[in-house]
Amino acid sequence: STPMTFKLTLIMSLCFGGSSALILSFMALINHQFTASYIFNAFPASFLLFFGWFNIVTRPLWNLKIKKLNKHS
Repeated sequence: STPMTFKLTLIMSLCFGGSSALILSFMALINHQFTASYIFNAFPASFLLFFGWFNIVTRPLWNLKIKKLNKHS
């Protein structure tokens, strides 16, 4: 029942981006493709991808659903 805010998408992006960067780094490590700069490139890329997705797709759809639910309540 709570709308998704810009601040929430920022926090979610940090969490999901960080965890996906760790997973990607681990996969690179076990495939012998890991370099020292890999994690520094993987985290910003993961963060930006999640941030874009959450703000372009998830937040508008979530907030639309919340409006519909609150309208019927």
